[in-house]
Amino acid sequence: MMSQNPDLRTEVSAMHEELGRLWSDSPLSQPRKAIEHFRKAFEIDPNAVFSIFSARELLNPVVATFAMLFAVTVRALPAHGRSAVSLTDTTIEPHATEWFVIVVPGWRQSEAMQSR
Repeated sequence: MMSQNPDLRTEVSAMHEELGRLWSDSPLSQPRKAIEHFRKAFEIDPNAVFSIFSARELLNPVVATFAMLFAVTVRALPAHGRSAVSLTDTTIEPHATEWFVIVVPGWRQSEAMQSR
């Protein structure tokens, strides 16, 4: 139904964006729920720039922490054990693993530089 009506798509996206704002601000302050609504908003309408920036702002500390912990883990393992690093580790936030794509290229580049 939304694919046939672009106005409905924009309206539903705006509703999710507003829900994201409500969940991210006080008194609710539930970042996970806010991120979920911002994600739905830009999945429905890829032009929902505010939702994209808001989700990125809320996820930035999580991604930075994940990247730092992953780098520390990799450095702590011997070279042959690095392939055993599990992304399904229960200590990793589920939404942080979605952003693993950001970490991998930098890690591979640093591995290549270290092996030279």
